[in-house]
Amino acid sequence: MSIQELYKKKLVHPEEAIKAVRDGDMIIVPTGVGEPPTLLTALSEQRREFRNVKVA
Repeated sequence: MSIQELYKKKLVHPEEAIKAVRDGDMIIVPTGVGEPPTLLTALSEQRREFRNVKVA
């Protein structure tokens, strides 16, 4: 399986990706070019569903 095929297989919408976040998790966000704005937006929209999640 090529890297591109593996990437496509694992690619999900941000709303689906944040389902992996659990209470008490720490999320490390890269800054600059690597920052995932759509993922951060989805996380922010669901912030009331989480407890003690830290974003650094």
